[in-house]
Amino acid sequence: MDELAWDRVDHHDLYTVYSAMGYEMPSNLRSQLVNARQRDKYFGGVVDGKTQLSHAGETFGRHKSIDAQEDE
Repeated sequence: MDELAWDRVDHHDLYTVYSAMGYEMPSNLRSQLVNARQRDKYFGGVVDGKTQLSHAGETFGRHKSIDAQEDE
């Protein structure tokens, strides 16, 4: 969100990010996004096929994911 100035994403955007970063691609990007929205509440509702990062997702991305990496 900060680096790309995207306020919403879809599974096509995730493909672009995974590819550009050289990360291993999940088998189903759409499912990844749905799970992050429904199960973990990291994204809000869908508007025009794209979903917006929620406060919980922003907090995880900025703080909790970093703390988890440091623990490894």
